[in-house]
Amino acid sequence: MDYVTMIDTYVKEHRADMLASYETIVNMEDHFLEKGNVEAVREWVCQQFEQEGFRCWTHEVCDDRAGILVGMLGEDRPGKPVLFSGHLDTVFHAGTFAGPKPFRVDGNTVYGPGVQDMKGGVIIALYVVKALRAIGWQERPLKILFVGEEESDHIGNHADDFITEQSRDILCAFHMEGGNMHNDLCTGRKSLMTCHVQVTGVGGHAGIDFRTGKNAINEMVYKLYEIIDLTDLGQGTTVTPSTIKGGVTVCGIPETCEATIDFRIDSRAERSRIITELDRILSHCSIVGTHTTYHLNEARFQPYAETAAISALHRQLCDAALALGLPPFGKEHSGGAADSGNIARAGVPVLCCCGVMGELSHSLQEYAVLSSLYDRTKVLALAIAQMNDDKSS
Repeated sequence: MDYVTMIDTYVKEHRADMLASYETIVNMEDHFLEKGNVEAVREWVCQQFEQEGFRCWTHEVCDDRAGILVGMLGEDRPGKPVLFSGHLDTVFHAGTFAGPKPFRVDGNTVYGPGVQDMKGGVIIALYVVKALRAIGWQERPLKILFVGEEESDHIGNHADDFITEQSRDILCAFHMEGGNMHNDLCTGRKSLMTCHVQVTGVGGHAGIDFRTGKNAINEMVYKLYEIIDLTDLGQGTTVTPSTIKGGVTVCGIPETCEATIDFRIDSRAERSRIITELDRILSHCSIVGTHTTYHLNEARFQPYAETAAISALHRQLCDAALALGLPPFGKEHSGGAADSGNIARAGVPVLCCCGVMGELSHSLQEYAVLSSLYDRTKVLALAIAQMNDDKSS
């Protein structure tokens, strides 16, 4: 069958529908803490996939966050399923953008909350399914996993374990996070830890109490110098102090200082090193009389590296792109963390950043390239239509 022509034609004929769906989901604002708003998006997405024949259900992860949407199509088909995964929440509270309908189109560029991270990817997954159904493809099952609180790093729940378990029966996965402007697909990712530190000292007047005061900012600076030195680019470890706050008056000795430090790591060994060194650094006082407390939040995203199976899957997408007259994809080992790592933990090949191209996610300037919505739908649909169970071929 001429899948290339059939898929290309389907997408060209449904561009208006794809754009309308894109606009609908972006205009449904849903910060991860706004459980009801996320659930409304989840219900809309559920309805779209159920209309395509999916059997969908929800797995709850905690009381105050929206649960995970799971769906299966063609459970009686032979072979292992292909998985589409991602998240439905954003980092923007409702009303952050001006007006009730923040989605905006400017030529080939679209703007709005989550337009790149990652609602465009959800629409691509939906229309890959639609395209495959339209051309009569029924060779294997299709599966979806869309979580409702990814932007909170799954702190306080076990969504990561559920994702891993749900990934064990699949052939391969496409994680629909937004892609970069270099047309790369992500073949590996890091994990994330965030350390929140508070130093308490003794306040006073900067002139009168200089000898008796215990400057909390000074103590924090001593600690940060050591913490920054934990960076090891050779091991893929980066350390970034991201916030610091202290002092209340111009002429005062600050009694308190707080800081947040971001750690990106590629391995369990580096995780252990960072935890051990943090405890050593933060338990030592350079200024006697200060006291330090801290807590470490570990994002529940596993790091992973490119494997032979991931490389083979990447080649398949490049071949599909070339067959459609589109440029092949590059590769990126991302410093960002995502649920693709929890899928890779199940031992199956996964490609991340398969969603729309764009940049500036998590900012009011976030944007996506509209043509990539159509192009990547075609590529993924063709790659799946031509797929067999041997990922090494």
